[in-house]
Amino acid sequence: MNSYKKDGSLEALRGVAAFFVIFWHIGLAFFPEFVSVPSRPDVTWSAANQIWFVVLNGASSVQFFFVLSGFVLTRRFFLTDDMSIIIRGAIKRWPRLIGPVLLGVLGSWFLFWTGAYAYVETGKLTGAGWLSTFGNAFHSGVRSHITLWHALAQGIFSVFFREETYFISDLWSMRSELIGSYVGFGLALFLGATRGKIVPGIFILTITFIMTSYLSWLMIAFPAGVALAWALPRKPQPLSILSLIPLLTVGLYLLGYSQGARGAFTPISMLVDGRVPYTFVTTVGACLLIFVVEACPAMRIALSGRWALFLGSISFPIYIVHVPILASLGAHFYLWYADGRSSAGAGFLAGAVTVVGAVIVAYPLAIFDRRWTKFVNRVTARVLADPGQPALSARQSFDEGGAATGTV
Repeated sequence: MNSYKKDGSLEALRGVAAFFVIFWHIGLAFFPEFVSVPSRPDVTWSAANQIWFVVLNGASSVQFFFVLSGFVLTRRFFLTDDMSIIIRGAIKRWPRLIGPVLLGVLGSWFLFWTGAYAYVETGKLTGAGWLSTFGNAFHSGVRSHITLWHALAQGIFSVFFREETYFISDLWSMRSELIGSYVGFGLALFLGATRGKIVPGIFILTITFIMTSYLSWLMIAFPAGVALAWALPRKPQPLSILSLIPLLTVGLYLLGYSQGARGAFTPISMLVDGRVPYTFVTTVGACLLIFVVEACPAMRIALSGRWALFLGSISFPIYIVHVPILASLGAHFYLWYADGRSSAGAGFLAGAVTVVGAVIVAYPLAIFDRRWTKFVNRVTARVLADPGQPALSARQSFDEGGAATGTV
């Protein structure tokens, strides 16, 4: 099996984006009016209208995850033309995701079983419909199927194939992640078969973008990431400071945009509102950010190191556990401090407790995730073990009727 060394700079971005998702959900839970796009024309101030909203824009952070998946899953394939990368990824993609997701779902079931959740009472106090419905999981207020059997079924299967996520509501993204990964793998195969020719590649990308947009506007992020992995040279021309700052600024600005936002985002809203979904804007921002990091040695160095790998290692676990922590530990601290009335101080305390608690719980899950990934890799290697068979290239796979997919 080919060794794979993770890109520390991209791992750092993944970790930072995971924290942005936490901040977004803390805002939705404890400061709903602060983070929401105003629904009334006479209400103009909102964090969503501020130029720094990228740090709270959880929706764009998820879109960034999708673009990054498309890029990371296929970049090494384009650099090496090694079909084994694609095949391994195809076999292990779903099993690799199951381990940590299943543990997270079982943990949430345990919190339901013990009555540890306090999201209903806290949501009513803060006026947060998102919190009182457990992240929009229980719109009717009726909680059914909260059993160990349903938790097992959801963690292994339903999250990925039915988008059934009432144990951890933000796992809705797992179905898109799984489908989008295979879209990316297939697209990489077709692009690899173009032998680097631009016109056929653009034609294939155009068809893929059209098809994925019919599936979901969120899904365009995956072919966008693959397109970047395909188009980016092996050794990109280093960006000058004159190019770096504008590209980085524009990328972060676009990632801060929400549908219908005004204020600092009025120029974008005037151009795209009612014409294209916000995901087009945030996908472009994500591509710009990844390109800047990949093409700027100084940024790669600044965003590398053990701390970057640590951030990356807890990004998926913290994404899984933070909503259960927020709806239990964070919500209880809010109720304790607020003492029956809405309170900004209680919100900040609950938010801080949520962040700290999520990091603490995510750490052992990250250790499990690392061991689980190694286990899945070993099993995949045994499945594919054939010492006498040389690695296939993308061109060989098409000529000989092979198939493929990629890996993280």
